[in-house]
Parts: sequence; C-alpha cells; structure tokens
Amino acid sequence: MGKGNKVIKATKSKSKSKSGKTSSRNTTNDVGNNSNNTSNNTSKDGYEFPSNVDKFLRTRMKDNSYFNINKYKFKYVISPSQIVIIENFFIKEYCDEIILSINERLKFLTTPLVKNKNYARRNNDRIVLDHSYQLSGKLYGYLKKIVEEHDVEMGNNNESEMTEFFKGSIGFNPQIRIYRYSKNQFFEKHYDESVKCSVLDSEKSKVKGKTKWTLLIYLTGDEEIRGGGTMFYDPENSSSCINVHPKKGMALFHKHGDDCLLHEAERVHQGEKWVLRTDLVFPL
Repeated sequence: MGKGNKVIKATKSKSKSKSGKTSSRNTTNDVGNNSNNTSNNTSKDGYEFPSNVDKFLRTRMKDNSYFNINKYKFKYVISPSQIVIIENFFIKEYCDEIILSINERLKFLTTPLVKNKNYARRNNDRIVLDHSYQLSGKLYGYLKKIVEEHDVEMGNNNESEMTEFFKGSIGFNPQIRIYRYSKNQFFEKHYDESVKCSVLDSEKSKVKGKTKWTLLIYLTGDEEIRGGGTMFYDPENSSSCINVHPKKGMALFHKHGDDCLLHEAERVHQGEKWVLRTDLVFPL
C-alpha cells in the first residue's frame, strides 16, 4: 500500500531527532513501520461521517453559536507559503460525534516503536480508511463552502487570500487517516512526502493528481491535552521551533513534499490527542 519511512539527510534543517539520528520522510500513504499489519484498519469507502456534511454546514450557518465566519482565523507560521491554521473548522460537538462514531465502528492498531535508524520512531494508534472517495469528497466540498462564505461575509470583490491559497486544488486524498496519541505516544522528526492519487470530479470520474499539502484536523485539544504539540523547525535556524498546540476543531495545513518543513508530533503527557489527517490534491 506504500513505502515505509526512508531515511534521508535532513537537508532542510540541521536539527536531529531526539535519538540523535537524522530524520526520515514519512509517506502520505502512511503505512509507516507497520506495513504488514493493516488488515483491521482499512476501509474501502465504507465509513461515513456521523452526519451529512452539507447539513452540518447549514446548521452552523443558521446558528451563530455554531458558525461565525469571523472566527475563521488564518495564521501564517514561519512563512505564508508553508503553514495555514483555520480555527473552528469543526465545532467541538461535531468532533465529539466523530470520535464516538469511530470508537463504535472502527478498530485502531498501534504502530510499534521500532528502534531502527531507517525509521522516524512513532508509536501512536491509527486507522487508515483507504479509497474513501465519498468521505474525502464531502470534506473537500465543505472546505470550498467555507472559503466561499468567507468571501461573501468579508465582501471581497476580488479573490481573497483564502481563495488564493486553495486555488487550483481538485480534492482531498481519498486515504483518510485517524491518529490517536495517548500518554507518552509521539512521532519523531520527519518530512511528509507528496504522492500521486486519484480524486472524483463532479461527474464522479477519477482524476489523477498529486498531493501538496497535509491537512490535520484536531478532534481533541485545548486544556484537555498536555504536550502533544505539532512542532515545526525553521530551516534557516535549527534552534527555532514553532509548537502548534492542538485546539479542538482546528485545521492545520502545511506544505509537504520537497517544500516540507521538518516537524514532529510532540510526546503527549496528559489526555488523548485525536487527529484526522488527509492531503490537499492538485492536478498533475
């Protein structure tokens, strides 16, 4: 289903992993260190979000306690072309629904902690939902509506910064991943690779593309988690680090492939960190 975490020289940063070894690349397919152990954590388009995404969006639009376009804060970290954070992408109640649905219907597998110089060490729990075209399509449609509503609310006659950021994208990677980090779990320094995949167009035909951005949606966060930050390292200053603490419902986009920043999932000291991960796809 994909490659493992192949070691490369950390050319984008002089930082080393906590073990003192050079960091490795993590493929978007995300089979990681456990490529022979996926029988119970894959699904061929068999899982759906607990409620219709379009209905969810309409509910938020009608109820200001659920949806306030001014709450969508776009923050640029390190550089405008690398990291974008959208706060309140999902409301907290919806995050709870997703977690409940996953716990009831799906099964996690724990990535074994492999002490090997060929891998970026990780030991989180995960689920891989393979070929989830409908699920990823609904999520992408939801993102587009958020961007459109933002432009209407802000009265933008021209393309906004938000629109420009997502311009040219064609969908989300149909391989959806759910990560769960419990106490003392982590993912050491690594890079996310770009991969080729197919998405469904408006006619439900498959269109080939290539991933360029990682999307992380935090399903838990705030004060319920201690540690567990997503840490990015400045390639121009190896001692400089941006630690993005999980906020429930927050979406984080970061560039991957050749432009990926060295990053890691910090060790969780308290609570459970849940993350929904996919990738933004662009034409080949």
